[in-house]
Amino acid sequence: MHSLPLVIRRHRQGGRKRSLHVLSRQARWAYVFMLPSLILFLVFVIMPVLVGFYLSFHSWDILTPPKYVGLENYQRLMKDTLFLRAVKNTAFYTLGVVPTTMVIALGMALALNKPIKARGFFRTVTYLPLVTSGAAIANTWSWIYNPEYGVLNAIFRLAGVPTQGWLRDPALALFCIMVIGVWRSVGWATVIFLAGLQSVPDHLYDAAKVDGAGRWRCFRHITLPMLAPTTFFVQVMSVIGSFQIFDLVYITTQGGPLNSTTVMVHQIYINGFLYLRMGYASAMAYVLFLIIFGLSLLSHRISSQHA
Repeated sequence: MHSLPLVIRRHRQGGRKRSLHVLSRQARWAYVFMLPSLILFLVFVIMPVLVGFYLSFHSWDILTPPKYVGLENYQRLMKDTLFLRAVKNTAFYTLGVVPTTMVIALGMALALNKPIKARGFFRTVTYLPLVTSGAAIANTWSWIYNPEYGVLNAIFRLAGVPTQGWLRDPALALFCIMVIGVWRSVGWATVIFLAGLQSVPDHLYDAAKVDGAGRWRCFRHITLPMLAPTTFFVQVMSVIGSFQIFDLVYITTQGGPLNSTTVMVHQIYINGFLYLRMGYASAMAYVLFLIIFGLSLLSHRISSQHA
């Protein structure tokens, strides 16, 4: 006759085996259901990345077999004045759009977080630019900026102010595109900041008010520190999106006038799909990747030091 502790121990061991069997069977089915997504990710993400890296060391015009050239594409990039101009324009666009977007979005989030009338309507309107087609946005703003019959110059004429060339002026074109970029991305950043504000506990503000803290001190010592993870996320994603800007430039200016608005992705497109320099375009793409990756690491390090 088995002792009671031995029976209990065997029962527990049997229960563990049955649980492990059930878990392993569930894991197998989970992998089965994940398989289509994994195949698509492998075919349309991983393979293009690897092929692009391979092509960056080759000269390939699609019509003939790739020819190995080593680091020649990367060395050529360092002397390509047009590509360096695109890097400069992209960096300038990012430095202008990202901080401006974050400041405006934070202010709008603070306003929309309060119990105002029609708050749901204003939140929806704020988010609309994000769900609007980039092509539609670019075409609409092209009409607004049109020197002859655009809305802006019409207002300037009524006000007696000299009209401007806007997108046709090399000195103003990039600034005009930056305005469009801020307008399009501020809604997304507002929603993210709004979600972060709603996660801040109310008792922190109540305790601060009891101690005599005003709005500014509450904002500085409670809101901003509690929004640090949200701010970091918005900053990194905004930088990545800014360095990948293409549709606004392609539709509004085609990189002109005088290459004043050409950006890195625009140069990748031109070299890859117009000039059929696939190897050279792949090298540009990997330089863009390294820049974005480096900026993301730098932002993470700065954020960790101030956490």
